[in-house]
Amino acid sequence: MVPIYLHKNGGKDYDFNGFRQEFLAICRNHQQQNRALAFAFILYDFNHPEIRKVLADEHYWDALNYISGSSLTVFSFHLDKKHRGGPGSSASQAFAGSQQFVGKQFGIELPRERPTMLFFQVTGDQVLTPCVLEVRAKTVEDAFNEIHATLLDAVDSVKDVQPKYRQDSAAVFDLIYYRLMQRKTFLVIKTVLKLAGSAQEFVGKLHGL
Repeated sequence: MVPIYLHKNGGKDYDFNGFRQEFLAICRNHQQQNRALAFAFILYDFNHPEIRKVLADEHYWDALNYISGSSLTVFSFHLDKKHRGGPGSSASQAFAGSQQFVGKQFGIELPRERPTMLFFQVTGDQVLTPCVLEVRAKTVEDAFNEIHATLLDAVDSVKDVQPKYRQDSAAVFDLIYYRLMQRKTFLVIKTVLKLAGSAQEFVGKLHGL
């Protein structure tokens, strides 16, 4: 888990301007240092206080950081307590700037109604087509559980990748992408049919038919 502060200069954490300039280099370094097989953003704004609270809670943060491990580097944008405000404020503009950065970097228009998790891969100076999932939970605990489960699915999909194949970035990301697409499909079916259980259990039952 890597925080990027929208209002910050210096220190050990990334500020937005520095991150924006070094984005690809940061990702490549994490790959080379075996700190990540792939990457993700947790994206939200002032309309999504449940996500802000999840990321501000040190216990939730530690749990998500532990799950991500050396499989995923997960970026998220943060405001410090001094920078708050309504529409048109510097804080509001900072969130808008972060969304514009992600939209421009990946060449997609991000949904704004709900917070999102954006998974992606970097190969050299190229960013592969990302996978975007909306976070549908509306309470703090449910939002944590949803983010937790999504990261767990992504990490589980690459747990058997051997060291000699870690550099095959596209193939590694295919594993994550297809697992997340299974999860996305399951959640739609679960909502319609009101099923119980996890995505992995559901897929296992389908394979057993």
